[in-house]
Amino acid sequence: MNKYELIFILRAELPETEMSARVERVKTILSTHDGEITQENHWGVRRLAYEIQYESRGNYMFLKF
Repeated sequence: MNKYELIFILRAELPETEMSARVERVKTILSTHDGEITQENHWGVRRLAYEIQYESRGNYMFLKF
């Protein structure tokens, strides 16, 4: 079985409910394609190395599947 890691960044200003809904959407997509999530880690809000669409901070999420 291959092991993969996924790190994605959400807007820092998103409410907790919307952030968790987006994380669940990603998890649903992975499970639809026979992916099994083995580790989930929320890294929190961090400063980006450079601005992305005028945003300087982002909410990081880590998934291992």
